[in-house]
Amino acid sequence: MTSHRSPRPSTSCAARTNSTRRGPRRARGTSKCSTAGGPPAALLARAVERVREDEAMSIDRLTIDMLGPIPQGRIRTEATIVRPGKRIELVEDKLWADDRLAVTATAWRMRSTPENSAEVATTFDTSSVPEPQEQKYFPGISCDWGYGRAIEWRFVIVADSANGVSAAVPFGEWTFIPPTLSLTFAREPQSEWLNMNVRTHVGPDCRGVVNGDLAGEIGYVGAVTQRLLIARL
Repeated sequence: MTSHRSPRPSTSCAARTNSTRRGPRRARGTSKCSTAGGPPAALLARAVERVREDEAMSIDRLTIDMLGPIPQGRIRTEATIVRPGKRIELVEDKLWADDRLAVTATAWRMRSTPENSAEVATTFDTSSVPEPQEQKYFPGISCDWGYGRAIEWRFVIVADSANGVSAAVPFGEWTFIPPTLSLTFAREPQSEWLNMNVRTHVGPDCRGVVNGDLAGEIGYVGAVTQRLLIARL
């Protein structure tokens, strides 16, 4: 079980969004010219959030598909509502890196009505926020965490680290690549703290699955799932 500080996302607007920006210089990836999947996933979540201004419409499920290595440099995101609705809508999202389509995403957004189902809501046992403790990092990761401090949807980056946090095979001997990330939300995180309880299941055919629960200080947040391609180095 892992707890990680993650800022609450902010809300924004638009009807079809198209934005260009230069990727963070300090992003850490699998090579000198590529970045990890977390930052692009967080940028796509932000693009979905801005596609239409309605604070009651929350991301209910977000599925990210990585189409290959994601180079650092200039990137562009575009989000389009493909199934509009007053209570439920489907958003399609794309990210280009150096004019190459690098990541695609789909997101279902659902209208929330606070406290209307409070009397039948389930409870979830959450761990208390830990006391300050020594921070540990994966080999080769800087103590300033690079891109993690520059992205609004930072908790998506935390979720994307599920396969590393729950690694079931030794680092340095095996590689495990998650080409997809799926998040299903019961609610948005309400504070900077996110508790992640995840596990990796390794199959006999070099494939695996990561799944787990996300929780905040006041209760259950959602679920994370990743598919893994596993290979010996």
